[in-house]
Amino acid sequence: MIRIENPKVLQKVVAIEGDVTKPGLGLSPTDLQIIIENTAFIFNLAATVRFDENLRTAFEMNVQGPRRLMKICHKMNNLKVKFILNLII
Repeated sequence: MIRIENPKVLQKVVAIEGDVTKPGLGLSPTDLQIIIENTAFIFNLAATVRFDENLRTAFEMNVQGPRRLMKICHKMNNLKVKFILNLII
């Protein structure tokens, strides 16, 4: 549906490799700077949903990962809906 309504909008979507279990999400300094300066929306889809996952791994991915992401979001110049971030942290 979005491709029909606004076909050029998906040209703005960029996937960047990282790792939510690492400090700074495992992003390169260049990618981190691009995100801080240019990104308006963040979708965090990283998680483990295995019920037999090692507790440390699950904690790193499902708790620490979003916290690390929020720290980066607070630095972002163009992020929309910033007020929600203060409720989460």
